[in-house]
Amino acid sequence: MTVAWRLWVVLLTVLAAAVTAYGMRVGMAEAWWPIAALWLTTALASFGLSIWASGCFILLGLAMDYMGEAPIGSWPLALLSAY
Repeated sequence: MTVAWRLWVVLLTVLAAAVTAYGMRVGMAEAWWPIAALWLTTALASFGLSIWASGCFILLGLAMDYMGEAPIGSWPLALLSAY
């Protein structure tokens, strides 16, 4: 995996986290906030499997657990299963 690919994965993960945080604001529709992370998993899976992307999904999932007050490990498991 090249350095450019790794930077691209990190940038997309940060973007998905920002969309998730934006979607959790008061007054927003709560149904669409996890969709950015799920789209990211399917988009990166189309390029092949990667340990680097899996690590980013685990970190993103943990952030989503804290933001949504979900049980720790539920979103990382969901994102890795989708990946």
